[in-house]
Amino acid sequence: MKFFDRFQGLSLTKKHDNTDCGRFIADKYAYYVLSDMTNVINNTDLDKISQTVANGKRDKESLKRPVKMNGEWNLDPTKGYQFRTELLFEKGKGVIEIDSPSFLGGNGNRLGPMAWLVLLHVL
Repeated sequence: MKFFDRFQGLSLTKKHDNTDCGRFIADKYAYYVLSDMTNVINNTDLDKISQTVANGKRDKESLKRPVKMNGEWNLDPTKGYQFRTELLFEKGKGVIEIDSPSFLGGNGNRLGPMAWLVLLHVL
C-alpha cells in the first residue's frame, strides 16, 4: 500500500513548515493537513460512537436496539441449507442461511451455527 492510499477520499493541504496545523499526516517531504475532520479509523466513525455513549449516559433506553428474527427450518435436502432467516437492518435486509458441518449431520454448504454465534459475539 502506498503512503497516501490509506487517506483516500480525504482532502489534503500541503504544508512545508512545522507550524501547528491541527490534525495532520507527515511524509518524508512535507506535512499534509487533513481537511476532512471526521474521526474514522478502520471504517468506524468514532465521533458517532462517542455521541452514542454520551446519549446512553443521559438515557440508557437509547442504547437498546431490538433485533427481531424469524426463521424457517428447511427439510428439503436439495436446497443446500438447514435454516434460513431474514434480518432487517437500518438500511435494508440480509439473508442468513445456515448448514451444519458434515460431522454434525449437515452438508457443510454454509457457515454452521457455531460460526454464526462467533461472528455475532465478535460484533
